[in-house]
Amino acid sequence: MWEHMLAGVSRLLDWPTALSGDLLHDAQGWLRTSLGDRPGLLVTTWLDLSDHRGDGLDGFDLVFVGGGNTYDLLHRIREAGVAAALRRFLRAGGTSYGGSAGAIVAGPSIGLASGHDADRHHDPDDSGLGLVPVEVLPHFTEARRGHAEAWSTRHRARPVLCLPEASGARVSGTEALVLGPDQVDLYRGGRHVGRHHQGAVVALL
Repeated sequence: MWEHMLAGVSRLLDWPTALSGDLLHDAQGWLRTSLGDRPGLLVTTWLDLSDHRGDGLDGFDLVFVGGGNTYDLLHRIREAGVAAALRRFLRAGGTSYGGSAGAIVAGPSIGLASGHDADRHHDPDDSGLGLVPVEVLPHFTEARRGHAEAWSTRHRARPVLCLPEASGARVSGTEALVLGPDQVDLYRGGRHVGRHHQGAVVALL
């Protein structure tokens, strides 16, 4: 999945904003280790998004939004006022990657994180960034199938894309390309509407 994500990317901006404490300060080292030896790739890390209020993203090809606490991530993005810059970046042809909390925040709401991440902010507005038209359930296992089905039943207008640990998807418009290697599941209107293999193009709506 790294290879697909980094195709054509020479300037990556890392937002490890879902992390706190030592994990936050270790994030840059973790990402560089995970990416491996890529001499042509320049990685920039913004540890505190509030330090970059009003900054543009024109100098980057990819914004990497990693995992951690979903509620902290959304709160910090809102507090720093950087969502508009991210949307402009994407409209101009940039790419974003969301891992775990970063994937959940990209959807219409972060409600799927309820019961899994500690909510320290208690904001009644659980709207996500709305960058993709589907709720994303990362770290999906058979044990979480009931959670996906129940959420899809309660929120029938919001499809749920279930991504296991060893898989991912690239969303463009209302379609998703399954990057694999594991299969992904899609729920819509309270029903399981398909399990899709690597390379499949899935209609989300």
